[in-house]
Amino acid sequence: MNPELRRLLWLEATAQRLWLIPLALIGTSFVLGRAVPALVPGGAMLGFVATTILWGASQARNAVLDEVREHTWDIQRMAALSAWSMTWGKLLGATLMPWYAGAIWLGILFGWRGERDLGEFAITALALVLAALLAQALALTSAIVTAHRVRDQRARLSIALALLLLALVLPPTFALVVPPGSLLPVAAVTWFGHAVATTTFMLTLLALLAAWAVLGAYRAMCIELDIRTTPWAWLAFVLFLALLLAGLAPPPQPALIPALCSAAALFAALLAYVAGFAFARDPVQVRRVLHALADGDARRALEALPLAASSLAIALAFGLIATLGGADAALSNERADNLGGVALAFALFALRDLALLAAFSYGRVTRRAEIATIVCIALLNRVVPAALDLLGLEGLATLIRPPLYDAPLAACVILAVHAASAVVLATIAWRRVMAPLSRPGGRKS
Repeated sequence: MNPELRRLLWLEATAQRLWLIPLALIGTSFVLGRAVPALVPGGAMLGFVATTILWGASQARNAVLDEVREHTWDIQRMAALSAWSMTWGKLLGATLMPWYAGAIWLGILFGWRGERDLGEFAITALALVLAALLAQALALTSAIVTAHRVRDQRARLSIALALLLLALVLPPTFALVVPPGSLLPVAAVTWFGHAVATTTFMLTLLALLAAWAVLGAYRAMCIELDIRTTPWAWLAFVLFLALLLAGLAPPPQPALIPALCSAAALFAALLAYVAGFAFARDPVQVRRVLHALADGDARRALEALPLAASSLAIALAFGLIATLGGADAALSNERADNLGGVALAFALFALRDLALLAAFSYGRVTRRAEIATIVCIALLNRVVPAALDLLGLEGLATLIRPPLYDAPLAACVILAVHAASAVVLATIAWRRVMAPLSRPGGRKS
């Protein structure tokens, strides 16, 4: 048996919990059933959400964070367990009791299903189980990333706060990634022109997202355990999101390949921000990539490439293809599947901003790199252009914040200059921080 799973089973599956949980849940349902029988099915579903989804997610997260707080995480990292064994051992072992309670709630729901047929119950139960697995896997991934940041031993901005602030200062993208009407409850979902029953579509989407969340937890564990992997999973996830969004876009829809390239560039750029702010910026990792490229070892370079850099490469590649293909003139370019040159502009935005983040991380404001970067992004995207507009200097404001949709090619040229300048600053900062390691007797990677 997986040693991590066995350890957590010994900690979680106590005799007291094994008899107390069913006694409490069944007793509560019995009392509620005697008082208001109609509330039992809804109460059982609410109980499943509270125990298996919320408590289960908390348990999955604490399986890592408790180790960090007790200073035993580094010992676990040096264990002989593989990344996959560590991932599913913690995911299953830490959530054993929430799943135990969830199984009892589902049993109560089955017993009190009333006039609902077995098929309706099966759909409800499957949706609840998939939602719980998705929440727990995401919580475990979040905990692993948090442990990685704590190991960096620097004062850092909270990931959630950083992403919230970024959402406020980046160009608006919510309307692009959420097609109009996609959040409305309908009987059928139209995907690439084919009507699919909403229940079937949502169950399939939940299953796919749960699988991606588990894979994400595994890949995050690989990063934490310093196991080198190529970014194929990241590329596949970007393509999955692009295919999902392109299929849900309202008709008329552009050709499939340009639509995928356009949406993939947008999603890769957004994920680059997430990866850039979530994981540590290690200058030695950049040197490993350069050494691998100098040796002609492309696979080793891909394995050493930071996740944010992989996202940027994907965004730039798809953005360039989308730009060369151009947007469909019959459709608006203010939709994610028909961005054209705007896709490359978003990729250049990400390159500029993450290069600034790297420059601050390698420079003298290392301890506040995230805050300094967000302030600079706010100045470039919001404050300075607005001030120049008020002063009547619209032309100069355009050079700071180019018009994305009105003149995408001009925006790409301007943002390419921005990005190149930021990359130069990051390169200077990287060379300065690596200089002591390049001297005779300096520390080597």
